[in-house]
Amino acid sequence: MTIRQQQFRSRLEFSSSEEWRHYVETRVPEGERDFVIASGLTALYVRFHEVRDIRIPKDLLEALTKVTTLGEPKRTAELNTLNARLFDGMSRFLFANLSSVPTPRTEENADTIIAGVVTGLERENASFALWSSYERAQRKGSHLPTWEQYVQALLASEEPHSIEFTLSMGTLGQLLRQLSEQRKTISPLLINRIRALHREREGQERNLAARMVLQELLEAVTPCTSA
Repeated sequence: MTIRQQQFRSRLEFSSSEEWRHYVETRVPEGERDFVIASGLTALYVRFHEVRDIRIPKDLLEALTKVTTLGEPKRTAELNTLNARLFDGMSRFLFANLSSVPTPRTEENADTIIAGVVTGLERENASFALWSSYERAQRKGSHLPTWEQYVQALLASEEPHSIEFTLSMGTLGQLLRQLSEQRKTISPLLINRIRALHREREGQERNLAARMVLQELLEAVTPCTSA
């Protein structure tokens, strides 16, 4: 299924997120951009389910069909919520299948590359640095709440989008650790996008960029064998 975007092109027509973002910024009216970007994510997420023959819950499919009948800003907000549900399902699927996928051979310095990415993030990205501090304390045996509880308590006075971004940095840290353990590397372009996340405009745009990066890392950790 697809979310209708009036006369706009589908995200699936573009080979990279950079090309897609350029199209949205130059060809889509400003008032439509948030919804078109969210619709683009929906197209990617639905395609992910289709190629792996993963069933999307009926109530979620119905909600995706009805979302276009809503007015703004409710339409975009609702679609972002539905996208979050789709993404959560994708994450659970990939993590559940980690052990069944063989680890391919990669360059011997793959773990060094990932370590460099982590070091850079700890220095430049305050939200990722918070995750690293939490993880180190956890490994030392400190009695800490879950990452979600920790962030919610620490950032209780912050905007929801800031809390969401900080939580996503924990997922980023976990995925980078898995890549290092599996001796896999990632492209220089993806590394640059990861390191640029904290410089994105705060709010929906930054969180969408983070979700796109996390999706690509999930794919790197568990390649699709059925696509």
